[in-house]
Amino acid sequence: MFKEVATNVFEGSCPYCNNEAFVYIKGEKEMFLCHNCQRNIPYIKVKNANSSVRDRISSTSKSVHINFNSVLHLCNVLSSLPDIHPAVQYVRSRGFSDSMLDRVYYTSKFDEIGAVIGKQVAGTKRLVLPFFNENDELFGLQGRILEGEGPRYATLIFDENEDRFFGKNAVDFSKQFFCVEGPIDSLFLENAIAMAGVTNMPDKYKANAVICLDNEPRNKAIVKRMGKFLDEGFSVVIWPDSVKPKDVNDLKLSGYDPNQIVKDNVYSGLQGKIKLNQWKKV
Repeated sequence: MFKEVATNVFEGSCPYCNNEAFVYIKGEKEMFLCHNCQRNIPYIKVKNANSSVRDRISSTSKSVHINFNSVLHLCNVLSSLPDIHPAVQYVRSRGFSDSMLDRVYYTSKFDEIGAVIGKQVAGTKRLVLPFFNENDELFGLQGRILEGEGPRYATLIFDENEDRFFGKNAVDFSKQFFCVEGPIDSLFLENAIAMAGVTNMPDKYKANAVICLDNEPRNKAIVKRMGKFLDEGFSVVIWPDSVKPKDVNDLKLSGYDPNQIVKDNVYSGLQGKIKLNQWKKV
């Protein structure tokens, strides 16, 4: 028995593994979704699942890897949408190139995505920035609202065991990489990830990570974080006084080469602390 928990989203029990499962409406189809046994199939195929099947799978399963990529079935990659689509027009206004459209999605059903993992989020029409790990497995996503009411950004994390960074599937951690604050900013840099709300960086990344926070020398919180990263032995980007844009995306829109700016302004150790004291305005 499935009970409606959101518009066209129904919650119940999986007849195969006894774990929580969902039925949702996609177009004219009823789809079945179970993260535990990784089924995302037409509901009609599971309606007649009997207890013998359920008992057999339950008794033989030891450890099941959960595949969350199926939630992207509720989204459309931007490269598949027409140029007149509001989501495409929005990212074009942010300076996106054609190649960047393959890494960003749009959904009009963000509330349904949230419902699949038991989260209630306002604002259904959102730009979706998916968080994949090194194996291209989805472990979270961030939605930027385009229409309606709700928080401007909403982040859903499906697997708390993953380091919560955007872009892990597209970065080479074995060489220098940049860690910016927002996922959109990271798309304008070569070999970059976004911390997306994370305030700390694990020590295992220290050798090659360069922390690039926003260009806000009057922001006490940012200045304090930059100092903390330097104290912990990380390299940081300290923006030159001649550069006024506040982040990487603004650099691009203002005609700068973001990659050149960040690469030319990397500091660490005592030199970094001296430069930070000269840069800050608090």
